[in-house]
Parts: sequence; structure tokens; C-alpha cells
Amino acid sequence: MVKYNITTKSEKEAAYRSLVSPGLMDELEEKINNIIIIQKKFKDKKFAAGCSRYVIRQGAEDLGWELDHLLNETLEAMKWLEENK
Repeated sequence: MVKYNITTKSEKEAAYRSLVSPGLMDELEEKINNIIIIQKKFKDKKFAAGCSRYVIRQGAEDLGWELDHLLNETLEAMKWLEENK
């Protein structure tokens, strides 16, 4: 017979939350979410179909960067260009 664990899971308050300002936490959360979204889109063949994933990965390797870092820097540069037209 199968036993089920029916106890409720209690969430603990992370110790670092008291050390970081709420504004910074929001900014970091947004950046992390953007990275996750970009990673998921990068894996989708329909997203930026005209771009070679191999060339992008090779460019990150040539720069000595992780792919995540390259994607994040590219996104930040595109945002900056849009804001400063």
C-alpha cells in the first residue's frame, strides 16, 4: 500500500532578503526572468529562425563568455539602443 506525505510545506524566509533592498530584488528578479525567457526562446527553432545557433554559440566561445552572458548582454544592448534612438 502506498503512503502519501500530506503535511503542508512551510516556506522559510530567506536570510538574504533582509540584506537586499526591495528595489534591487525586483531588478534582479526581472533580469533572471529575462534570462530564463531568452534561454527558452533560444531553444525554439521558430524564434529567430534566420540566425545560426552555431554562429551565436561560437561567438560566445570566442569571447570567452557563457551563452547566457552573451544573450543577456545582447538584450541589454538592444534595450539601450531602443531607448537612445
